[in-house]
Amino acid sequence: MDLHKIISLVPGIVYQFRLRPDGSSCVPYASEAIREIYRLGPEEVREDVSKVFAVVHPDDLEKHLASIRASAHDLTPWQNEYRLKFGDGTVHWLYGNALPQREADGSTLWHGFITDITERKRAEQALVESESRFREIFNTISDAIFIHDAETGRITDVNQRMLEMYGLTHEEALACGPDDLSAGAPPFSSAEAIEKIRLARAEGPQTFEWLARTRDGRLFWVEVSLRFALVGSQQRILAVVRDITERKKAEAALQESENRWKFALEGAGDGLWDWNMADDTVYFSKRWKEMLGFAEDEIGNSLDEWEKRIHPDDKAETLATVQAYLDGKTPAYHSEHRVSCKDGSWKWILDRGMVVSRSEDGKPLRMIGTHADITERKHAEEQIHNLAFYDALTQLPNRRMLNDRTTQAMASSKRSGRYSALLFIDLDNFKPLNDRYGHAVGDLLLKEVARRISSCVREMDTVARFGGDEFVVMLSELDSDKVESTAQAGIVAEKIRIILAGPYVLKFQQEGNAEITIEHRCTSSIGVALFINHEAGPEEVLKWADIAMYQAKEGGRNRVHFYGS
Repeated sequence: MDLHKIISLVPGIVYQFRLRPDGSSCVPYASEAIREIYRLGPEEVREDVSKVFAVVHPDDLEKHLASIRASAHDLTPWQNEYRLKFGDGTVHWLYGNALPQREADGSTLWHGFITDITERKRAEQALVESESRFREIFNTISDAIFIHDAETGRITDVNQRMLEMYGLTHEEALACGPDDLSAGAPPFSSAEAIEKIRLARAEGPQTFEWLARTRDGRLFWVEVSLRFALVGSQQRILAVVRDITERKKAEAALQESENRWKFALEGAGDGLWDWNMADDTVYFSKRWKEMLGFAEDEIGNSLDEWEKRIHPDDKAETLATVQAYLDGKTPAYHSEHRVSCKDGSWKWILDRGMVVSRSEDGKPLRMIGTHADITERKHAEEQIHNLAFYDALTQLPNRRMLNDRTTQAMASSKRSGRYSALLFIDLDNFKPLNDRYGHAVGDLLLKEVARRISSCVREMDTVARFGGDEFVVMLSELDSDKVESTAQAGIVAEKIRIILAGPYVLKFQQEGNAEITIEHRCTSSIGVALFINHEAGPEEVLKWADIAMYQAKEGGRNRVHFYGS
């Protein structure tokens, strides 16, 4: 499958964005998903980048541009949530992230990904609003109080709220029996009420829900708390009755609301979790378990189950991120980490959450959130990174990464006072092999050359494919003495020259599927240039090494030549 097909499967926009030193910008590439999300075609944004910023919500535009400028200035990964506002008044939420790199001309080029998070934002807001309504209703309900004689069961006194709740006068309330104030039918009858009283006497206070009835026959739900108390010398039954009719309605509305957002999120492929911190229990949705390859009853609902599935390399940071949010050090909980699946594979998960309930002193009581599978996005990001910085054939760093590494080596040498060296390597007789057997066989040789060169250097050094049959090696942190550094670079260069001159045994399929084995010899000419501090830029040092390489060729090939010698 080619790269364009891979990108077309990504549920969002894969793009490149370039900011030039003069402040102008352009979008060199945007995937087809931009049509659906931005309502703009890839060709439109390439021709006129202003169309991209024109649909950013006016309230978000300055912050959006500032985040881009900050990323360009510090070369830190860019990520942002922002809104788009279209001409018809509709508003969409987007989440974007990108990796910046500095180019030779001073421009900043981002490789990134943008996805539409509107539905998630709406679901989160709906949940917050639903919870807020429920709390408001619940906190404004007052209680009715009944005092009963423990021997006769008759009501001896009531408060004003009881009269308002049941629509009775004080005299009417005192004359009522159990069936007068309840629905009357089992289980809301006098027989069940007597059983509740017996349990309160034998086992202690009882709390239960009851269907009550007003004087005009209207039924409503109440929560009853029963306890025995000694009032003076008389044994009394104290009944605290709370009208929970509105709470019942709110619970039903909340459940309906939760069902809607759960359906919306799970329909979008996200898993849900709900963490009750009071008893440290957690609920994981069926979709979350399916995401990992488990049936609903194959995996438990516990924090231990979640924690043990986090990749060991990600666990400490993930747990620290949760704690930082709970401690109020960050405004939101957001984590990207890997989790183990039933088949032993790893999936990348975008984990988001928010506290939805706190105690009076501000302590978190309940937290809810979502798990989104971002494995494909991570693979796409990795693919974009590899295309930008690595050679597709040999998997070695390419010229762009070599330039970055050389710049870093110069900065390092300025601090340490140590020399570094660039080795420019060109194969002497590569073209005849390509001409005779074709590029496929030539590619086999180039892969083997890359392997042999890599075996000659330290892990801290860089081996890059410059292009064609040219390779570059950067040796960093050599000696602080130029003579000694020259000797060290010469030893490595000679080692590479010798190993590359050894025979190559290449096996390949010819037409008719016949396997052919050939032996080929391929020497190399190597130019070496030492550098320290910022006495020259990366391109100039590379030019020195290139000149030295051509001098090696002119001197008879299969040799090492130092620049300036």
